Amino acid sequence: MALTKYKKTFTPPKEAVNLRDLIQGLIAGDFIEYLMAMRGTSIDLSIQPSAITAEKLKMYAYYQQVILSVAIDCFTDLGWEGIDEVSADELLKTQVAKEFVLNTKTGEQMIFLEPKRKMTKARLIKFINDCIVFLESLGHRVPEAGEYKTKLLTGVSGFESVKKKKI
Repeated sequence: MALTKYKKTFTPPKEAVNLRDLIQGLIAGDFIEYLMAMRGTSIDLSIQPSAITAEKLKMYAYYQQVILSVAIDCFTDLGWEGIDEVSADELLKTQVAKEFVLNTKTGEQMIFLEPKRKMTKARLIKFINDCIVFLESLGHRVPEAGEYKTKLLTGVSGFESVKKKKI
């Protein structure tokens, strides 16, 4: 049975000094087998970083620690009982990360909640900003990351970075 789809995770070696060294692990037996099976067929080749960047990890941490804690307080103040991180996350996604899918045959519209782990960096930034705007529209202030860290370290809130202040 010939391969019809191929996916590979590849890390170019840091010590590579020429092109042959760079692609040594990429041109392996299974990739060559795939190319041989697809002879005469047009294929699309996509290359992209596979690792979650440090920036995305920081955004996830900010969302988990800061935004979800504000969301729990906000939804509790609105009268929802038993709100935890999972339910606050789902409620935020229903507000700012939903997509509508249309069934063209029946005309029925379905709601699809976009998972955070599949969001691109740009989409994750938009999601976090939309969450902040939504929570602040309900009267709850979302602190910046630096301010939140200061509160955790000192127990005092309201401090802001003096580096950002313009006189």
